[in-house]
Formats: sequence, structure tokens, C-alpha cells
Amino acid sequence: FLLPLLVINLGFRFLANIEHYWQEHEQSETAQQELEALTRSSTFEYQLARHAGRFSDLTEAAIKSGCNDAQLKQKIVQINRDVFSAQFPAYKLHLFRKSQKNSPAELFFAVTDKVESKRGMALIFDYLLDQHFGMAISVEIRKQKDKIAESYFGKTSRSEVFATSQKGQTTYILHEDLPHWFIWDYKEISDHGAWGYFITTRIDERSRTTARRFALSECSARGNGLGGFISLVNPDSTDVLSEKLKQSQLFKEWRGKEILPIRSNLKYWLQNGPPGTTQLGNYKIYTHLGKGADHLSVFLAPMLAFKPIPAWLGLLNIFVIALVIVFAIRGLLLNRWVETGITLRFLILYFLAATFPLGLLTVTAVAYQYQSGRSSQNQAAADIESCLKQFETSKLQIQETYQSISQRLFTDQQLINLIIKHGIASQPVKERILSCFKDGTEALPLLGFFLLDHSGKGLEYFGETSSTRVNDIVNVFRASVIQNLRDIFAANNPGVLMPDYQISEIEKLGITAMKSVSGNNMAYEIEKLRNTSIIQKYGNGTASLIYNFIRLSNKLNAVLFVAWDGGRLFEKSIKATIDSFKISHPTFSFIAFRNTPQGIKTFFREKDALVDACFLNAARAAETAAARGSFVKEHVQKFSIVAMPFGQNSEIVIVGVSSHIQLEAEKQSRLNTFILLILSSLI
Repeated sequence: FLLPLLVINLGFRFLANIEHYWQEHEQSETAQQELEALTRSSTFEYQLARHAGRFSDLTEAAIKSGCNDAQLKQKIVQINRDVFSAQFPAYKLHLFRKSQKNSPAELFFAVTDKVESKRGMALIFDYLLDQHFGMAISVEIRKQKDKIAESYFGKTSRSEVFATSQKGQTTYILHEDLPHWFIWDYKEISDHGAWGYFITTRIDERSRTTARRFALSECSARGNGLGGFISLVNPDSTDVLSEKLKQSQLFKEWRGKEILPIRSNLKYWLQNGPPGTTQLGNYKIYTHLGKGADHLSVFLAPMLAFKPIPAWLGLLNIFVIALVIVFAIRGLLLNRWVETGITLRFLILYFLAATFPLGLLTVTAVAYQYQSGRSSQNQAAADIESCLKQFETSKLQIQETYQSISQRLFTDQQLINLIIKHGIASQPVKERILSCFKDGTEALPLLGFFLLDHSGKGLEYFGETSSTRVNDIVNVFRASVIQNLRDIFAANNPGVLMPDYQISEIEKLGITAMKSVSGNNMAYEIEKLRNTSIIQKYGNGTASLIYNFIRLSNKLNAVLFVAWDGGRLFEKSIKATIDSFKISHPTFSFIAFRNTPQGIKTFFREKDALVDACFLNAARAAETAAARGSFVKEHVQKFSIVAMPFGQNSEIVIVGVSSHIQLEAEKQSRLNTFILLILSSLI
């Protein structure tokens, strides 16, 4: 009786241990993701952008509802109260409206503690828009409007920077001679004109604490564990913890023992870093110290209990043990022991000997079934990951195509002949450069290019964006590159006079700053990057720049700069790449998100039942992947999800989803096979 019962119990515990191992592994990954997301979302600039995005979405919905101005203002008052008033410290909000693109803006709604000129605020908003779109502004008007903008942004701030590169992003400004966070954005709403807003809040300890509380509330809403922030540096800053952690005596003891003040224990922190993962009561505690953070992020995940004994096994244990005890008591009291004939003994022993390997087979079959299911899910996730890596390959191919065409242009004999024949700034030269990028299998758009001589003059072309942005991209290197060109030409042609080249004050400042940072001359540093792609942030995207000298009549007489934004072409190629995956992987579905300061926004979504069923899980995985800057893998009940970020600062996040329908069918087939095998063996 007891031998088969022992085998059954050991088999169940063996299976429970396997399942517990996988659950702990998944929980550890989830905890690390939660911890990194918690740290990222604890900054005030992040929370301000998220709430600004929520305010923008709700305001847009109110505008589209078609109510009159009075009703719209009432709705915006309520939206402002829901989004900002109840949670944020002192802030200013200005909402602007432009009925038509060329008409002046008007201040439609404002929340401020001071009397401000409505016309003045509207002029600042118009000025930002004009600079954002690269409108031509005379020097006199620019000076006048810069003075007006300085009254809001501070004298040390350039409104042009906010206009061209900070739309929708939290920015530091000196408003009223005090540090503030500032964010602005605008949106064109069909049949309702263009709408935009300014939001400004004080930078102080209160705002940072508010941001951490928001992060904790988001963590609690996800429901995977408890979060908190422990102050390390500033003695005036307090811990921000969830309610359960505030009341936990175990946590207080752990904090007092493990979290030593940095100022008096700097050597210890440098050697050991933050505390490692450890068990704390019924929780496992994880820690993370973000870059530049003055608070330690902690996350507590509940300990996973082992799978309890099922009811049928518990009843069987009770019944068998009770039966053995009854027979033993009867034997002791009445001296009547269970006696069996040799035939029954032989049959019992034979049955036990025959069924013991069958019991092992059953346990092994169940373990194999569980492991096979997990392996199949991991294989599905690996297949999705390989598909997502092809997106990265596609992105690199676009970058390499731009680079290879540019490198061919540097030695293109037809281009050289056109420059010699028509001049460096001629139309045929411009058409030749553009044709190299537009006459391929797919037209490659350019941000612009510069073809310049020794004096820094020549051909300038501005494509998809404004001249100001292309100049900002090129001007960082322009003076140093031309100076290198002049030096090489002078060294090889000592008797030839070259025209004068005037370096602007901005270029001089950049050269001086580079020398102070690296210790090397800017011209020396940029020469090492000749004929290679240079990637830099611009506006709401990234730009690539490549340059090289062009040899005319066996002399280096010109330099060609080519600038492009491959990210836009990559976004266009995503849909085509996904369509090709549907042929080779029909069970996979994909969703593409754009990672904005206001949060994750969907910009491509397949229309099928699988995407509809798991969209919320996919969006959460995309947010985690964007926060971590690396891929995220999740297995839920009916599908597997893999999210992978692309580009600088995870600009694009693509999520692949695989259904478990086929895996469940294979699992059921294996189960039927094992049942049939065991029953046949038993018979």
C-alpha cells in the first residue's frame, strides 16, 4: 500500500518543482522589468510628458465633439482638474488656437498665477510654430520676437531650440528666474484648426516626490508587486513607499541594515553597489540604482508558493494511511494480522513490480509534456525574435544603401566632369547628385546636401526639412572640414593662393567647446570620421551625415556633405516587411508602436483577432521594452509576446505575437499518445 503511495507523492512533488522553477524564472524577469520601468517613470519630466499627452488626447476629443466655445472651456476646465490640478504642484497651462494656418494664434484657455498678456503669449506660440516649420523670418523681426520669448523662457534660452527639437518633450527653462520644466506641443485637428499648449512647472523636491508617487501608482496598477524609492543622498528628501512597505517592520529592519548613507559609506557603495536580491518575509526584494538617481528603486515580488497537494491525492493519502493504521491496531489488540495466501501475495507483488515502471513512465510523461510545452513556447518566442531582428537588418540595409551611394558620389567621374564643365553650384551638378538617390529601385529622400569649395561657398540643397535644421546638422563640422580641405590643398600646392574663408562665431564656439572637452582640435577629431556615417539627434528624429573631399583635376578642390533620415524610410518599410512575414509565418501578428515622450502610440496594427485579444499585453510589453532599451519576452495563457525597440532612444518598438492554438493541439496530441501507451502497457 505504502510503496505506490510514496511513488505517487514523489512524482507529484517532482512535477511541482519543475513548474515552480519556471514560474520563479519568469517572475525574476518580470521583477527586473518592473524595476527598470519604475525607475524610468519616477522622473518628473517623464510624468509631465505623460500627463501632457493625456491632456492633449482628452482636449482633442472635446474639440472634436463639436460644442461651442463656452461648453468647450467648461470641458477643458474639467480635463485640467482631472489631469493636473489634483496631483501636480504649482503649474501654468496655456492653450492656444489657430483657426487657419496663416492666421495669428489666440490664447483660448489659461491657468496661471499672474496677469499675462494674451497677445504676448499668442505671439510666443506663433513664433515657435514659425521656427518649427522653418519659416523665413527677417533679422529685425527675429530680434523683436526673441525679446518677447526671453520674457517667458529666460534670457539664456534660445526659443529656436525649443521650436526645432523639443516639440512634445520636457525641457529645462529659467522661467521668472527660477528653474522650471517646460513642454509644448501642437496638433492640427481637421475642421477645427490647429491647437497647441504650453505647460510649465517648478523644479523642486515636491515635484520630484510627486513624480515618484505617480510611478508607484502605475506600479500598483500593474499588480505584480510592491514598489518604493529610498533616499540615498539628500538628507532632506524622504522615502516614497507604498502603504504596505511603510507599515512593514521587516522592511524597516532591512532598510536600516542594508541601506547605508552614501555620504559616510561611499567606499562601500563603490565596491559593492546596491544590495542584491534577497528574501524578505513572503517577498523577494530587488533593487536598482538608476544613472544619476539620488533614490534607490526597490521592488518586492511575492514569493511563489509550491503547488499544493490536490484533493484527490490528499484523500488517497488519508485513506491508505488510515487503512494501514487500522490493520496495525487490529493486529496489536486482537492479534489478528492480515494474512494472505501465497497466490494473493504473488499477485500483489507481481502487480506492484509491473506497475512501478508504469508509475515512473507516467511521471516522466507528465514532466516531458510540461517541458515540451515550455520549450515550444520559447521556440515560438525565438522565431518571433528572429523575425524582429530582420527589421533591424532592414534598417541597417537602408543605412548602408545611403552610405554606399554617397561613397560612390565622392569618386563619381560623371559628377566630377559636370563640376569642371558647369561649375560647383550649377543645376546639372545638383540634378546628378539627386538622381543617384532617386533613380534606384526605391527613391531615397534626403534631408539635404552641401557641395562647397575652399571658401565655404557652393551648392546647398534642402530636401524634406527646413534649411535651419540642415544647417544645424552640418554646421557642427562645416568649418573644421573646410579648414582640413584648405590645409591639404595648401600642403600639396604651396604656391597657389586660396580665397579667404570666414568662420562664424557659432562655429568658433563649437570648435572651442570641442577642444575643451576632448583636448584635441576639432579638425583633428572630424578628420577621423571622414567617409563614415555620423549619427546625431535632430528634432524628433535622428539624422545621418557623411562627408568626403572630391578631387577635381587631381586636386582636392571640394567637399560634399550628405544628410539623411533613414528612420522615416524604415517606418515606411515596416508594413512591407510585416506583409512578407505573413507568408512564411502565418500564425504571427505584429504591432508597431512609436515611443513618444507622452507614451507609447500605435502607428501600425494588423487587423485580426489575435491582435485584438492581446493588444493590452502587447502595449505593456512595448512600454517595458522602451524603458529597458532591449527586447522583452512574455508568455501568457494563449499567446507569446516579444517586443523589440529600434533606433536611438527606442524611437520605434515592434511587438510580435504568436498564438498557442497550434501548440495546444500538439500538446493534446502528445497527451493522447501517452495515455494510450500507459493504458496499453497496464493491460
